[in-house]
Amino acid sequence: MSDRKKDPLLEACIGDYQLTQKLGSGSLGTTYLARSREGGRRMVVKVMAEHVIKDTGTPERYLQRTRSIQHLKHPNVVELLDFDQLESGEFYLSMEHLEGEPFSMRMQRKKIRLAEMTTLLEQVCDVLTRGHSRKIIHRNLKPSNIYLATIGKEKLYKIMDYGVIKAPRPGKDGTSRPGSSDMPDPFFGTAVYLSPELARGEEPRVGPHSDIYSLGVILYKILTDQFPVYGTTVEEVAAYHAVREAMPLRDYNPGVPESLAEVVMKCLDKDIEERFSSPMELFFEFQGACAGLPSDLSFDGTFVGSQAISISNTRSNPRIRREDLPGATPVTEGQKTMGPPTGTAHKAAVAEKSHAAAEKSHA
Repeated sequence: MSDRKKDPLLEACIGDYQLTQKLGSGSLGTTYLARSREGGRRMVVKVMAEHVIKDTGTPERYLQRTRSIQHLKHPNVVELLDFDQLESGEFYLSMEHLEGEPFSMRMQRKKIRLAEMTTLLEQVCDVLTRGHSRKIIHRNLKPSNIYLATIGKEKLYKIMDYGVIKAPRPGKDGTSRPGSSDMPDPFFGTAVYLSPELARGEEPRVGPHSDIYSLGVILYKILTDQFPVYGTTVEEVAAYHAVREAMPLRDYNPGVPESLAEVVMKCLDKDIEERFSSPMELFFEFQGACAGLPSDLSFDGTFVGSQAISISNTRSNPRIRREDLPGATPVTEGQKTMGPPTGTAHKAAVAEKSHAAAEKSHA
């Protein structure tokens, strides 16, 4: 069977551009490579999943949000070129084509040096500060949405997929929405970086502190190679974010200096008032905690002695039940049950690899 028959969108035209290759799929949609029919210029097109537009309200509202992101005009934001509708009815985003890789792929190779972490945090915090000053919250910050781009001899961290995630909870009408057990596995990679207020469905409380929490999860993962939450389904992970304190970072990697661990754990506080007040406050505290440490120091999540445990086989922490998620209904006998648990780390890694394959599109 030809690629064209497998995917009817292949070879479809968007203005002067033609979709030439399917690059991957994620929780937000399907990504394609496109080329200009005159000149051969490349760009990336993401055909949005139906729930993304519905969660925003209307296509017009999503367009308004997209334009606000376009107006950020920050060197560390992936440039959005257009938002429109295909003849087939699907909505799409087109964006600049970049050489490089998603940061999630860089994390898989581990051995991230302190200097690299500092550069990442500085650039991401600068972008978030610009967005927050304009009341733009990312809401979906995770490694696969941070692109490590190579531009000439320079490497830049560029953020993508701004503001397209809403609270991952089952819809009241029982239909599949982010957070339901029927959602595709790639959404698991979003859930592990979710802020408590999003997990609880508290939309009015979502703000700059929500992005700081997600950034804290990224730092935690870099330093320990583990996640601060447990769960084998999206709902379990969301429930953990909503009601449980994060696992102490040094329980997983005692080699992390206490001052640095405290910075990360402050990002993960359930009380939004106890987190850092701004991304730049986080960055400056991070710098202070790293003072005196060699810049080539790297953390790979190495476990020491009795700490050599994994999320998938830990028995001391009870599973989070769907009932623990505020507003969720108890699981009944007739509902779908999950298979054997594979663990937060494994499922999130699978989801990240799937999403990273799509976002490698920029390479």
